[in-house]
Amino acid sequence: MNFSCQEDLYFSNQYYRNMVSTLLEWSQVDSAEGDGTGEAKWQWRGVSIGNGEDTSFMLPADISLIKDLQIEDE
Repeated sequence: MNFSCQEDLYFSNQYYRNMVSTLLEWSQVDSAEGDGTGEAKWQWRGVSIGNGEDTSFMLPADISLIKDLQIEDE
């Protein structure tokens, strides 16, 4: 097979490497807060431990691959 030089753009696993990185601290946030809909849209946000920069986000289904999520009734 002959792959182009941009192969890494198509087969990047950075998304999954971010999930298990010890350099990110994960917290669950309501991404819809302040959008006026009144509906919560929960996702996980990864913040760099080194500089506090918001670097990544994940959906609960993705994070469930690495965390034991406990679902609560509303």
